[in-house]
Formats: sequence, C-alpha cells, structure tokens
Amino acid sequence: MRAQFKYGIGSFSGTIDDMVFRPVKSKSGSYVRKYASPKLSEQHLNFGKISKNLISLYYSCSPSYISDLKLYTIRYFNQIKHSSGFDVSHSSFSVFTKILWALKRKYPDDIDLSDIDLRFIYNHDLPCLSILYSINAGLLPRVNPCQDLICQM
Repeated sequence: MRAQFKYGIGSFSGTIDDMVFRPVKSKSGSYVRKYASPKLSEQHLNFGKISKNLISLYYSCSPSYISDLKLYTIRYFNQIKHSSGFDVSHSSFSVFTKILWALKRKYPDDIDLSDIDLRFIYNHDLPCLSILYSINAGLLPRVNPCQDLICQM
C-alpha cells in the first residue's frame, strides 16, 4: 500500500504501530506494510547463547588485555582504510568478537563459542591469548607497531 502524508511531510522511514514505512524513490510518499514478526528458531537461540558467553568472557579478561584491545582498535583505524569507509569493528569488544569468530573458523571442530571460557583458552594455548599472538596466527590484520600488544587474557 502507498501512503501520502499531510503538512509537508514528503516521506517517512521506520515503524509505527505494527506498520513499516519505506520511502518511495521520488520522496513523495511511503510504501506501507504490516510488520512481520520474525519466527524464533534454534539458530536464534544458539546465536544468543554465544553472544551472552562472549560478553561474559570479555568482562572476565584482564584489564591490561582489554587496554591492548583498545590500543589495537585505535591503530587499526588509523592505518587500515576500507573501501566503504565504514567498518563495524570500531570498538574493543567488536575486535574481541572478531578474534573469537576467526578462531572458530580456524578450528571449527574444536571450538564451541557457546561455552568457551578462559580456562579452556589457557589449557589449549589458543592463539587468542594475546593480541600479538592473534595477529601472528592470522586472526587479526597486522598493524604497526604490534610487538607491544603482549598482555594475556
């Protein structure tokens, strides 16, 4: 359905009262549809469990490791330019999750992100123990200098 607005409003984008509005290319109105609530699946529940575990793992890391993550993030954005001009990993937590998802891709059968903890990481000497170790293992792009990013989780 197409909606037109009064009082000089050309178009609107967003949701109001279970209706989704999307602007028309000419900006003379909006297309309207009923909001379709996504159906919860096992994949949603699994991803939520992984996200909660990664948050608790991040906050159980040492403060020196988190400061190394922040320092890496600053260096990364000063040195690496992206074609789109936007990269989602602009915080230390997103770099942390990037490391762990890369670790999961590298060892798909051995790593379960929904129940990984610091003890497992230390016992198996995984390459996410320090930022430098993650860079050398290919989990993160190299930045210069990176030899000082040695604090462990």
